Amino acid sequence: MNSKKSLLPLVLSVALAGGLVSCSQNKTIEENLNDAQIYLQQNKTGEAIISLKNILKEDANNIEARFLLGKSYINQGNWVVAEKELNRAKKYNYDSNLVYPLLAEAFSHLEDSSGIELLLNDVVDNNSLEQSVRYFLAVTYVYEEAEIKALSEFDTVVSLGEDTAYGQLGQAWLYGIRKQFDKGAEIANKLIESELYSAISLELLAKTYFSAKKMELAAKSFKAYLQLRSQDHQNRLMYAIALAEFFSFDEAEIQADFIMEISPNNVIANQIKAQARFAANDFKEAKKFAENAIKGPGAQAVSYIVAGVSAYQLNQLEVAHTHLMSIKDSLSYQHPARKLLIQIRFQLGYSDENFNDLSNAPNNDLDTLLLSESAQELFKIGKINEAENLIDKANKIEPENARIIYRQGVLKLLNKDDSAIEFFKLALKKNPELDAASLILAMELAEDKKYNEAFDVANELQNRNPQLAFSLIGAIYNHQGKLAESKKAFNRVLALNEKHIGAIYNLGIIAQQENDLDSAVTYYQQILDINPQHLLSIKALLTLSRDKALQEKIKQDFENRLATTQSEPATIALTEYYLIQQDYSKAKSIAMVALKSHLQVSSC
Repeated sequence: MNSKKSLLPLVLSVALAGGLVSCSQNKTIEENLNDAQIYLQQNKTGEAIISLKNILKEDANNIEARFLLGKSYINQGNWVVAEKELNRAKKYNYDSNLVYPLLAEAFSHLEDSSGIELLLNDVVDNNSLEQSVRYFLAVTYVYEEAEIKALSEFDTVVSLGEDTAYGQLGQAWLYGIRKQFDKGAEIANKLIESELYSAISLELLAKTYFSAKKMELAAKSFKAYLQLRSQDHQNRLMYAIALAEFFSFDEAEIQADFIMEISPNNVIANQIKAQARFAANDFKEAKKFAENAIKGPGAQAVSYIVAGVSAYQLNQLEVAHTHLMSIKDSLSYQHPARKLLIQIRFQLGYSDENFNDLSNAPNNDLDTLLLSESAQELFKIGKINEAENLIDKANKIEPENARIIYRQGVLKLLNKDDSAIEFFKLALKKNPELDAASLILAMELAEDKKYNEAFDVANELQNRNPQLAFSLIGAIYNHQGKLAESKKAFNRVLALNEKHIGAIYNLGIIAQQENDLDSAVTYYQQILDINPQHLLSIKALLTLSRDKALQEKIKQDFENRLATTQSEPATIALTEYYLIQQDYSKAKSIAMVALKSHLQVSSC
């Protein structure tokens, strides 16, 4: 069971303990000593320290005050100053049965095994004292990642008396090291009620849960421990980590802030701050703290991930790329950050590098969604062969995946490969509800004049997706030149959805084919009422505006839309209309008004 070697003790300045000496109010040494003992019994450690320092101000060699001061610092978790004071008490030959266990505990938290080993030389004839000192030596070996030494020492601790408190604590550690966390936690829980060992037991319990990845329980135990030893910032850091692990970022950030007041550049504290700010969607601050963490030694992958993803959210693609590339090889292809990196690299023009990376990666490391999306990106920039290569790779991973088979068909179609139609049929065989495959298959069959087969595909959709079914039927009839039947089908679509733009647009096309241009204009205008940015309808109206009989109707419509919305599509439409009519003055006037309006908005 490892308590995180990377979490080096946060060495506190002796000055933290300064400023505690108050006016003695003319109390005698005996009165101050009595006050200190009462304060310690009441867990008022700060007040006890003031009384003890008042004693030492008058009598620097007062051995009782020196020992109690060291004990007080132990109670705070202020290990640096505790070790100094307890060593002085030891030098003055204070009772070894009292000073050695506390001094060993201070050495342990400072990860100073050599200091504890020296203490052992003095206690070889005292089994009880040897057991306590060896216990802390074993714990220190755990901190130093010397597991074999730790196991040997814990075995010795237990052999010196398995029923004693230290014997039970040693057994709990042995259970933890052997991954028997529940047994270790059970022992630690029983000892918590013991006043003498409550802090030691709480710390052990917290670290047992931490090693078992039971972070919510670990956090609960660390919180209770820190109520006893508020200045143990090494364990406060572990408390913050545990909180962050189960996404209690508000409290984790409070702990990180506390640590950063003492150690602003602490890597883990900055990392936790970054995670907390990221969880709050404060990407600017998250990036700042994550980059602070990265500057320090031993930065973890999560800091690079938060820095990279935050930079991406801030549209700093090159920065995001730099951070995520730093840990690329440590991330699996399934990791969201690795997938984001691939996406960013496509955006930055590293398509060939992405393709080589993905095509050479073992199939077991990849998933079909990543390959499919990457193939789509390659297809967008005209790298059809590379896209097909990745889709074929995806098919080998999931040969029964209908969507992958469908995408193979699309790429075959783009490469004018006659086998494409078989891929669409196979995709529908694997998944009859794949409408995209039905759509392309029906149109390809119609293109090949296999109308009966095309109608069969369309009719199979009627129960599940009647709008698509009748749209396909209308398109197939149109391809046959049966315009009346085509119109009936598209009107059936509108009976189901009166705002179906595809059906209205096709009715406009049919109206043009029948030379019913006035109706065609009405259809296209109807589409613009639904979607003012439908460019195909705007283009169709501009083409029809060349007909003098339609010019006024189209111009009036464009003018009304511009007056109502002042939108960019309406501006472009009317400007293009006047350019077609070769009325350049009006075209320029409309463009200038739009430009002036744009500049005014931009300056706000």
